[in-house]
Amino acid sequence: MLLLFQVCFGVGVGYAIISFFLGEILQFDGVDGGVDLDIDVDFDLDFDASFDTDADFSTAGGNTVTPLKPVCIAAFICVFGGTGIIFLPHFGQWLAFMMAASAGLIVAWLLFKFLLVPLHNAQNTSAVEKQSLIGSRAVVTEKIPQGQFGKITYYVNGNIYSAPAKSEDGNEIGRNSNVEITHIEKNTYFVTDVTLTKQV
Repeated sequence: MLLLFQVCFGVGVGYAIISFFLGEILQFDGVDGGVDLDIDVDFDLDFDASFDTDADFSTAGGNTVTPLKPVCIAAFICVFGGTGIIFLPHFGQWLAFMMAASAGLIVAWLLFKFLLVPLHNAQNTSAVEKQSLIGSRAVVTEKIPQGQFGKITYYVNGNIYSAPAKSEDGNEIGRNSNVEITHIEKNTYFVTDVTLTKQV
């Protein structure tokens, strides 16, 4: 039983360390190729879990998120192993097993309820808000080189926001040019130069 707890604890800690380093490496390398730090890399298994339960995992935008996420499973395994190692010398094997399993389930559920669900809701809300920006005007604050990234500034409800941007047609767009947001792909804003249109 001790070996089971030790293996579980090791797997949970190992998963956390590997995820951290992979996240740091991918963020450093800029996998999305963008200037933004929001790396859209999902190590999730993302499968449909069709359970016949009364639990409602619906979130903003009508999407659902289930507790069967790798981070929740890893948290359960880590806490199960760690608390099992602590409880085993003081309680019997099966009592330690049940207490460790209960602790793991509680921590995994709290992680799901108070971290994953709010993050999922915020992501969906943000996606809806971004789509409403299509057709809006913006100003180029950092030149957008041909086929490369620059930066734009736009206004929403009196607030100023900036975002990484690329030219829709791949042409260079100079600084201080007026542009229109044509579509948003992940966190990259594709724009067209309306300054030239005005001049014509």
